[in-house]
Amino acid sequence: MVYGMAMVGAVLLVSGIGSGNTMLTAAALLPLALAFRNYPLIDRSAPQLGANGQGLFVERLGFISWAEIADLDLQQTSVRNMLLARLVVTLHRPLNETAVQPHAVPVWKRFMMKNWRHRKAPDGCCRLIIDLHPLTEKAEDVMTGLGRFLPPRSGAPAS
Repeated sequence: MVYGMAMVGAVLLVSGIGSGNTMLTAAALLPLALAFRNYPLIDRSAPQLGANGQGLFVERLGFISWAEIADLDLQQTSVRNMLLARLVVTLHRPLNETAVQPHAVPVWKRFMMKNWRHRKAPDGCCRLIIDLHPLTEKAEDVMTGLGRFLPPRSGAPAS
């Protein structure tokens, strides 16, 4: 999506400027804007998801303390021949109250796509849904890594 839209936008832009056609040049803005918006799907310069003893890090959100996380669930679906994975993080409180250390984001990056969204579930819990398929690691490896930092749940045997 990113490379294709950037290529289409570049071709339209060069053709429009070369021919002096302002309509063609203006038409280049849409594919270039789509490439810009979807760029985080291929950006590997900064981590999009991480964990340490302090909590769960989500890019453009910040750290969420482990004490604020009620549950982590891996959901996988298949669309045609692609396996799509999501990490569903159930929070004890609303999302805006859970960030321990907010992530500083440049203004221009606020217009780009992010790999997470939050929803209020029918049961009243706030759920953070993180798409794992754009990441370089396998979803199972991500869950294994996160499991190392999760504190033992009450009623569950300690490992």
